[in-house]
Amino acid sequence: MNDLTKNILVWLVIAIVMMAVFSNFSMTNNQSKDMSYSEFLNMVDAEQVSKVEIDGRTVTWETTSGEKYQTFAPPQDDKLIDDLLAHKVNVIATPPEKRSLLVEILINWIPFLLIIGLWIYIMRQMQGGGGRGGAM
Repeated sequence: MNDLTKNILVWLVIAIVMMAVFSNFSMTNNQSKDMSYSEFLNMVDAEQVSKVEIDGRTVTWETTSGEKYQTFAPPQDDKLIDDLLAHKVNVIATPPEKRSLLVEILINWIPFLLIIGLWIYIMRQMQGGGGRGGAM
C-alpha cells in the first residue's frame, strides 16, 4: 500500500470510531429540569403530577401546571407504580431501545479488530528494521 492509501485508511478508521463514540454518548435534547427523587415523590403525594414517562431508570414527568422535570429512580422501587396509579397519574413506560444485530456486532468487534490491526502494524514495522532508519 502506498502512503496515500494508508493515510486515507487511518482517517477513515478514526472517523468511524468517532461516529460510534458520539452515537453511543449522544444526549437527547429535552427541555426538562432536574429534580431529586424525593421531591418527585412529594409532588406525587401532593397530586401535582399529571403524567409520568418511565424509560429504564429515567423518570420524566409533567406537573399539572405543564412544567417538565426529570429524575432517576432507584433500581428497586417496586412501590413507585402503585403510588402513581393510586394518585391517578398517567404512566407511560418506554420499551428499551433495540439496535440491529449488525450495529451490535460492529460496536462490539470494532475495538477488538482495531487493537489487532494496530498490533499487526507495529509488528510489521518492527520486522522491517534494517534499511529504513540508517544503521550506525
